[in-house]
Amino acid sequence: MEPPKIHIALVGKEWDQVLMRSILKRSIDELIFAFDPNTPQSVHELLEGLSQFGIHATVVQFSNYNFESMLSSILEVINCRNLDGHQVEFNVSFANPMMTIVACMAAEIMHANIIYRPDEASDMVAEIRPAKLSNLTKRKKEILGYLARQPKEVLQKEITKELDIPRSGVSRQLQDLEQAGYVERIRTNRLKTVRITPLGASVIHGKMLRQRRVWASGSRSEKGYPSEHIGIKPSGTIFGDRHFPSRSEIGG
Repeated sequence: MEPPKIHIALVGKEWDQVLMRSILKRSIDELIFAFDPNTPQSVHELLEGLSQFGIHATVVQFSNYNFESMLSSILEVINCRNLDGHQVEFNVSFANPMMTIVACMAAEIMHANIIYRPDEASDMVAEIRPAKLSNLTKRKKEILGYLARQPKEVLQKEITKELDIPRSGVSRQLQDLEQAGYVERIRTNRLKTVRITPLGASVIHGKMLRQRRVWASGSRSEKGYPSEHIGIKPSGTIFGDRHFPSRSEIGG
């Protein structure tokens, strides 16, 4: 049984019937409708249409087009509710740029999902999970690092063996990484294989570079060198079987 769902739709630009259909398809239990008073269309038409399907919204009107103020308004409305066992999602299909940034931050804080419209010519919506993307624990980094060093996909049980992690723990970590788009799991008969995605490889590579910069900066600073001039040697990096080019190689 799915948990009760709170759907928060942010509207800051001209909308069409796709917005109503996307809300109706989500099988929501509660709707929070946040909008900019300068939205070119009246939101009352949308709310009246939804009410015909038994969906009544809590309305939030942004009075100040300011990031902190907008984020505070959204969080205050959410915090007034008992969220135990609830799933929260933000719909930014018709949000303006500032609203989208606010929704991403609020979703990160609330561990919520974000619904968006990847193609304006389509009724389809896609879903991302900011909290899953950013919550890279030490264990998840170990798994990503191990997968990035492999020339091809590996059996899931090999991760358990090589990293000395219980099988249940590996399964749970891989589920989070898969939801974030960092790994892909392939099930063939009874075997489960795992491979890192280009996004996962880029993220773990970026984190390793940042750690190396911090380490290099700290080491050189101790010797009296100005840290702002410290950087990574400008050459391509080999990461597993993947080559990440330097700026000079890509013309940057």
